[in-house]
Amino acid sequence: MQRLKAFINEKNTTTNNEDAPKFITGLEIFVYIGLIRNENSLISSFAFILTRIWFIVGAIFFLKPIFMPDKTLEMSETVNLIHYALFNIGCLASATAITAKTEKFKSFCQLLQDEFKQSKLKLSKSQEEIIINKTNKSCWKLFKILSSFYCIAATTNCFKGPLLEGLPFPFKGWVPFRTDDSFIYWAVFLGQIGFSANVATNICAGIVVYVIQAKQLCSQFDILIISIKETFDNSSRNLSNIEREYKILKKMKMIIKRHQLLLKCFNHFEEVYSWFLFSMTMASAALICTNVFMLTDPHNDPAVIFEFSALLTPEIIIISFYCSYGQLLADRWKEVSNTIYHHIDWFNETIRIRKTLLFVMAISSKPKIIRGVGLQPFTWEGFEEVTVTQIKSLNNNN
Repeated sequence: MQRLKAFINEKNTTTNNEDAPKFITGLEIFVYIGLIRNENSLISSFAFILTRIWFIVGAIFFLKPIFMPDKTLEMSETVNLIHYALFNIGCLASATAITAKTEKFKSFCQLLQDEFKQSKLKLSKSQEEIIINKTNKSCWKLFKILSSFYCIAATTNCFKGPLLEGLPFPFKGWVPFRTDDSFIYWAVFLGQIGFSANVATNICAGIVVYVIQAKQLCSQFDILIISIKETFDNSSRNLSNIEREYKILKKMKMIIKRHQLLLKCFNHFEEVYSWFLFSMTMASAALICTNVFMLTDPHNDPAVIFEFSALLTPEIIIISFYCSYGQLLADRWKEVSNTIYHHIDWFNETIRIRKTLLFVMAISSKPKIIRGVGLQPFTWEGFEEVTVTQIKSLNNNN
């Protein structure tokens, strides 16, 4: 009978594990699209090299016509070419920033896998597993939504030229040979779709992995906050003061250990994405400038304004994703000290418990904000600063 019960429990555990969504850190996504190279895979190495070739070819394709003396381009055409070239240059810079932090990124992903895949603090009513599973489900959902969105956006962008502008190719640009032959024509056509899809894929992957890892950290902060509340809510007043103090301090020791681990993860996260966010910000700032420059030009017709409004929207969405989840992480970090300060009745606790709580508060009271190279904060305040500065500078120039 006992063996039968053990077999049933084992089956139930296996079923629950199968139903639970897969824990993802984002490493597989970066390896798959070629931002990070897996040294044991030739396919990964090929994707790694091909991704960067696409970026370089795309940048040359758009920049070359601007400097050709035999071509006279309108202002809108020039800005459009600069806009698309900046996409490729920005993606190449971001990819290089991630490549430079490959070992740090892999160790950070391994840390997430080892520490956060399974529940550690053993909350009541299995709240920790519920939060972890909910986070994993939302990560997969976000991955599917953003992938679909960028596939549609890339397809629309590629076929906008032939369908709406009457262009023979998806984009205007430079080709070092004649395209009269049908084979060469289709090779160029598919090549343009290729580097457009490459840019869209890398932008999408950068957002998805950043958000996934930010959500994983936020969920662990939520678990830590719940654990702090339960430690004092569930501590029975019927126990003697010595027993109650021993019980709380034992649980607080685990909480402090977890809190220090989260601080380590937060620092890892900021270090990994520091140069990535900086390069992405510079590219996005330049892209927004090209758009705002055209939108504020009084000589442009409505068609040009509509086109550059459509180009501006994705940039605002990209920056808002990075800033919103950077803000979320900063808020979760701050919430730990707020929970200790407001939720716990300090006057009824012993001196040793108060000292322990003060130790946690002293660490978490220092603001933690994700910054690009330690300069640009990725919060809503930072987003507002960048946007307002760009618009003011362009208005002054106009």
